[in-house]
Amino acid sequence: WFLNASFRGATRLLPVSRTLLTFTNRYYDQSEQGVLHHCPRLSTPYTVIPNTFDVDFWKSEKQRVLNTTFITVCTSSNLALKGVDLMIDCARWFPEFKFIVVGTSSIDKSAVPANMEVYPYVKREELKALYESAAFYVQFSISEGFTCALGE
Repeated sequence: WFLNASFRGATRLLPVSRTLLTFTNRYYDQSEQGVLHHCPRLSTPYTVIPNTFDVDFWKSEKQRVLNTTFITVCTSSNLALKGVDLMIDCARWFPEFKFIVVGTSSIDKSAVPANMEVYPYVKREELKALYESAAFYVQFSISEGFTCALGE
């Protein structure tokens, strides 16, 4: 109710992607998602302003070395949505590989295998260094609204 009233009371919505307005999650559960699905009579105008990132900053200057390190990013509020449980399972199944989760301090440390490192929110310079330390970026997301992680 509160969100619906807030959307109706706004003069304009500024989502970063059309998919935040409406889409069908064909991968996971065929569910209809987005503001226009949850507020079907909404008539507030909107303008999509795509999210951006600094391409030059994220370009790696380091020589890539093949290793067996996998990395993913998330926040404490979206562990299940981002598939962190699957990342933990992978770490258990492949103890010879290294796994890194960045962006949360909500994971129960007793659930983390020895071959997994968990970092809280880090500044972008440290995130870049962590990305550069890994050979593989993993994204188990059920849904992605901002779509910047793959670009980074």
